[in-house]
Amino acid sequence: MGSENRKRQRMVPIRLSDEEFERLERKADKVGLTVPAFLRELAIRQRVKSPVIDRDGAVEIGKQIRAIGNNLNQLTRLSHDGTIEVVELKETRQELHEVWRLLNSVLQATQTVSSTTAREKQKNETE
Repeated sequence: MGSENRKRQRMVPIRLSDEEFERLERKADKVGLTVPAFLRELAIRQRVKSPVIDRDGAVEIGKQIRAIGNNLNQLTRLSHDGTIEVVELKETRQELHEVWRLLNSVLQATQTVSSTTAREKQKNETE
């Protein structure tokens, strides 16, 4: 039979290490499926979790970084024009501190979810 008679006409090639393929093969065999059928079932039936990103936090971080960039550009222009010779960076330092605080809170939230996801992954691999 030619490929025109097949129900599935699209292919999605992936690269795996020997170890990954063997693990996949064992899992597929365990449930009585071929590797392609097993992957198809996983891909279609598995609920995919969206990335762990706090969108509001990311937007706020972006705003803070843009504000700092604008301030630094203004200071650089004034310095090049000779308008200022000494720059007080207290406000910039405070803004940077706020950005670091936001980044750390996002990082901590991500690490908490990542460690939970890692535990779930280990559990699934042992099954």
